Amino acid sequence: MIKSRPEVIDVVPNEVYEPNSIYDIEEIKEETGWNNVMVRENAPLHLSIISQGEFNESRVDKYDKNYYYPESAGKDIDLYILDVGFNFNHPEFSNKNERIIKCLFNITKAKVVEANSDIYCFNKKQSSHGTTVAEAAAGKEHGAARKANIYAVLFEDITSANVISALEYIKENLFRPYKSIFNLSYGYIKEIQRSSPISKTTSRVNELFEELTEAGSVIFTSAGNEGELSYNVTYNKQSIPCLENYTICVGGI
Repeated sequence: MIKSRPEVIDVVPNEVYEPNSIYDIEEIKEETGWNNVMVRENAPLHLSIISQGEFNESRVDKYDKNYYYPESAGKDIDLYILDVGFNFNHPEFSNKNERIIKCLFNITKAKVVEANSDIYCFNKKQSSHGTTVAEAAAGKEHGAARKANIYAVLFEDITSANVISALEYIKENLFRPYKSIFNLSYGYIKEIQRSSPISKTTSRVNELFEELTEAGSVIFTSAGNEGELSYNVTYNKQSIPCLENYTICVGGI
């Protein structure tokens, strides 16, 4: 996105303009197909890295600190985050007047349970991992899609059975084709048993990923933690659900 001449247009109000930020709005529109381009100048790294152009050796020491995004900013898109703890009483989620942000339901022992609160939902471990994920994906200031609807699904425990129950319920009751994104930012390492049949639960997870993707959704998963390889050739182990079909597996932000 870095250009040789400045053309400063459509800068987000209250953002600090950095004189070294050089970009061509019209070229960005042509490249992306967006009608209107918004610019978050001097953006956090996890956002600005999304906006980098193709690798070019002549620009290897240059980095564009801006984040470019369509004016819609995720408006009318449903983001389902399946995780273990959420707190939406936070400045990053203060723009509830222009979107829906809520704890949708809990999953306990593979059953859908009504959430106790729209704003707070935590399991026994009291982790706020889901809050962090929601902020990075759709926070008001730090999110990639600041106007997307956020629907939190709370897991008591991360199990394939719980994942299946959550996805099936959403698919049958809430899913909107080409309007739904799923985020499953958890991972565990599993040894691959090539001589054994795939378990029924794992197979059903794959089926649901396929069904939702073919219906127009996008599914994001995480690669796992502790520096583990997503696929360890030496020990024949893989990260689940990262290496399931139909997912975009993210190593880190």
